[in-house]
Order: sequence, then structure tokens, then C-alpha cells
Amino acid sequence: MAAGPLLYSSIGMTIGGDLQLVVFEWDFANHTFGDPEIAVVGNEQCPAVDKPTLTQDLLGGLHVAFLGTVVSAPVCTASKTEFGPGEEWSEPVALTGPDGIADCSENCEFEGCDLNPIIRTAMPGAYGGAIYMTSEGAVVNEKDSTRNICLWLGNALLWPPAWELVAVVANVNPKGTHDAANGELMRTWGATTAFDIALDGTLVVAFTDRVVVGTEDRDHVFITYSDPGGAIWAEPREVSPGGDWEEFQPTVSAHDESGVWAVTFYSTERDPENQTAVDVLAVTATREAIFQRRRLTRDTPDGAVPFEPCATTDRSYFGHYNGTAALPGVFRFYTAWGDSRLGCAQQGVLADTYHQHVYGARWR
Repeated sequence: MAAGPLLYSSIGMTIGGDLQLVVFEWDFANHTFGDPEIAVVGNEQCPAVDKPTLTQDLLGGLHVAFLGTVVSAPVCTASKTEFGPGEEWSEPVALTGPDGIADCSENCEFEGCDLNPIIRTAMPGAYGGAIYMTSEGAVVNEKDSTRNICLWLGNALLWPPAWELVAVVANVNPKGTHDAANGELMRTWGATTAFDIALDGTLVVAFTDRVVVGTEDRDHVFITYSDPGGAIWAEPREVSPGGDWEEFQPTVSAHDESGVWAVTFYSTERDPENQTAVDVLAVTATREAIFQRRRLTRDTPDGAVPFEPCATTDRSYFGHYNGTAALPGVFRFYTAWGDSRLGCAQQGVLADTYHQHVYGARWR
């Protein structure tokens, strides 16, 4: 986000039960959020709002990306020239699906074809008018299904921004997306990809994919990058190679002033069964190297970690609302994650879902 006010987007629910997207501004003087501004209400192209991300361009314009139904597809966007009263938000526009401009998915006819839009703003320079977004699309074939990770480019100098599908960053096949349907650990549903833009304009994507360790399939976290524009991507590399355990739900921050990127993820390395005991690990990287691996979860008076996910009727549950941000300065990061070490409080409005506590760690 550009320098200026701290803004936060979230899902709100009307009295009638419809989901809408709201935006809050942080009041630094009183250390609280102000009154919410209703940004997006569903329309014909995008009937509902789910999993929003928010960015602010270099001229102060706001842009949100979200899923147009609660289940998933299509990927939608909406924009506004500045936060606050006055001009209205633009009508939501579908980028994928029957009303969209392009498809990230292939041969997909079920609910869940498109997932996880993540929107970011490019830094000043040749691409200073650019906003980027990644999303995931299911690729269905006769025996299995994989996921495309797609890069979209929006021109913020036009209003509302004009979008185009630039590239397929990678095609991945994380086993966790299939295990969840088989009653096993819910590793990667809704959280295969993380995306950020470095201060020098480099586009950085972290994602989960399947590898063979010995005789077993495991999910591990990879990282790839592209120069501004996103047409050509580097060969992905593992951030923590070789382990006979599962890694899933990555986050990435590339805003450190030294050029270091931070990747965090869940890991089952301290669980010999690779099913329940979970840690949060962090890895720092640059274009040239992976280095300095650390564990963010620690045993505390609140309970011992690694922790176990919450059990539901057909699987174990992880919220996928983790995040990592670079703090001002050099090599300073803050990570937040969903954590169930204090247990699971069931909430029945959306079927088998749970409230987990959010933990955080500042690290360097």
C-alpha cells in the first residue's frame, strides 16, 4: 500500500444475511478503527463478497479483489479514487467466469474453479501506474485436477482500471487440496498462493506444490519471482528443501528495505505422523539464495506447541487468514497466524467452522 492512511478491508453481513465488503481507516491518535465504509455490495456479475484483499495505488485510489460468491468464482474487482465520503465505489466487475475477460481455470465446471485473488500495487517507476493481482484456477483433466497460478495486470491510470491476464506463473498440484476431500488434514484449501511486490518492482510469489521425499508425496513451499511486467518467471525453488514433512499455507513479504523477502508457512516437521502437530516456520530469501530458517511458534504458558488443528465432521480445519508484513527499516518482519493451542470454539453459522485465536511474532 502507498504511504498514507492505514486501511483495512473485511467482510460484513447485513441484517438480511447478505455479505458485503467494508473498509476501515485506522485512527492513529486513538488507536482504533473508525466507522466502516461500505465498499462493495453484490451485483449480477458478482453476487456476493468473500476473501477480499485491498491495495492503494500511488495516487490514493483504492482497489479491492474478492471472490464473487461465498463458495468461490468468479474473481471480481472494484475501485474508488480515495477513501472517505464523496465518490462512490465502482460497480464490481468479474474478471473470470461467464462475464469475465479471461479464464485462469481450464475445463472446470464445478464450484471452486477460481480462488484466492491477492491484489498489490507496484512501486514508482516504469510500472508506477500498475496494480497486480494473482489468482488460482482449477485445471481439470480425466484423472486429477491441478491449479494454475495466474498474474493479472491492472492499469490504474485508467478509471476504473483496465485489467488483462498477463501470464500463468506456475501450474501446481498440492496434495493437500485433494487430501481435504478425503478426510485428511486440511492443508492448502484456499491458501496455495501468496504474492507481494518488492520495493524495486520485483514480483514475488510463494506457493505450495507436491514433491516426492523418499517414497512419499509431500507438500512443500516454493518461491519464484519476475521482473516488473511479469511475463517471464524464474525457475521455482524450495524454501526449505528435503524435509519428510508437510508445508502449507505460505505467506510472503518482499517490502524489506534491504531487499530480503520473508516467507512463512505451517509445517508438520515435529509430528512423525505428518497429520496434526503444526509449527509456523519462517525463511528469508533473496533472488540469489535461501537462508536463515527459524521457528516462530514457541512453547508458552498458554500451551505447548506444536498445536493441533480443530477437528470437524470430515477433516481437520485451519483458518487461512495468515499474513506477513515488513516493518520500517531493515530485516524486520511481523507475522500473524491462526493458532488452536487454546482449543477450538465451534461457531455454527457457516456449518463446521471454528474461531481460532490469532498469534503473532515480530522477528528479524
